[in-house]
Amino acid sequence: TLKTINMKKPELKRFSLIKACLFLILAVFTTCEKIKYDLLDPATAGVWTLYTSEKDGLPGNEIDDIKCDVNGDLWVTFWLEGVGVLSGDQWTYYNKSNSGLRSNSVTVLEPTAEGGMFIGTSDGISFRSSDGQWSYYKDPNVIKMWIYSIKVGSDGTVWIGTKNDGFYYFEGVDTGQVLVSV
Repeated sequence: TLKTINMKKPELKRFSLIKACLFLILAVFTTCEKIKYDLLDPATAGVWTLYTSEKDGLPGNEIDDIKCDVNGDLWVTFWLEGVGVLSGDQWTYYNKSNSGLRSNSVTVLEPTAEGGMFIGTSDGISFRSSDGQWSYYKDPNVIKMWIYSIKVGSDGTVWIGTKNDGFYYFEGVDTGQVLVSV
């Protein structure tokens, strides 16, 4: 049977916030296969460590997305500063001046099964292949192609959601193809 729950606005906001926080926790801890924590069990939850620009030399403290690639490297977005990759205990930072990033305002990451990484920015999408080659796409028909979400399907189709310009898709990870506006 389907049960309807009527909540007042403050309760609904609190419920939505709790649901969003749980989703973020699950997303972070299910992305990397190396991490096998049960957050509710103190014996397996591990130790939480806070990394900051002040304490650890990160380029910034505003993080919009975190993903692991097929090699187990951790990719972290740094708003207005680009993206960082943690491999073992070594950080590599990419920004507009030293890579193929369209913008330093990085919003979202999505790894591919082949080892590449799609990187959404406030001015289009960049792609770093597994061999380190960079490419990008920005729809010439829009002023600012602000990327909010990216999803690579099991068949290789890439879906890209934008702030105000609808969504796009293309088949495969050959970034030389033109994205189709939907």
